[in-house]
Amino acid sequence: MHLRGADVADGEAQRVRVAELRVREVDAPAGVHVEESHARESLEIAESLDDDALRAGALSVLAVLRFEDGDLGAPRLAERAYEAATAVADAKLITDASWGLAHILVWSVETARARALLESQYREWSERDELGTMGALWYLSWVELRAGRWSLAAEYAERVWEIDIQYGMEAPQVIYLVALVAAHRGELERARDVAERSQELADGLGGLTPGPVAALGLVEFLSGDAAAASASFAVAEEKASTIGWGE
Repeated sequence: MHLRGADVADGEAQRVRVAELRVREVDAPAGVHVEESHARESLEIAESLDDDALRAGALSVLAVLRFEDGDLGAPRLAERAYEAATAVADAKLITDASWGLAHILVWSVETARARALLESQYREWSERDELGTMGALWYLSWVELRAGRWSLAAEYAERVWEIDIQYGMEAPQVIYLVALVAAHRGELERARDVAERSQELADGLGGLTPGPVAALGLVEFLSGDAAAASASFAVAEEKASTIGWGE
């Protein structure tokens, strides 16, 4: 009977993992509701087994999906995921849950909490993983930009770009952040050059990323060209709607 119970538990655990993989394989924006259905399925199985390891993974995915859909309860889901991961002391689960929580804290403008968590992540990743370091610094740059600490935001953003180039990636979402920070610092010529480079790269990937053209719109606005800025912001809004981003 005990072996039978173990077999059932293993089977249910596998179902959770399969459901989580299905979440990650669905393309946005059309698949958002399908993703959430899979994530809920994962959580239901984890709860039925009362398994913190499975619960942490399911909650982390569900938290981010619901946050992107504007659900005010999403931050608490992310906190529960982090608590569950910490309870089982699993390094990978803690890492995944902390990234989900950091994402939500940053975009919720929970500046102090986001900074504390991300600085902890940075200290951990800087010792052993440059890509992990890059992720922490990218989010930290957003935190410091919103906190008005623009020199620090610039330092972080530039370092992220350096690492990105080292790995041959040069992603648009990395570069347009450099442009945004430069624009806030009054470095409008450089901000324009970087924003245009970001837009060029985004166009090469299908052009749906709204950040680069929004950054260019900010540069145009700060340069006194309200008409061009308005046009750029309208394009950014259209791109955001196309990929299913909310307000």
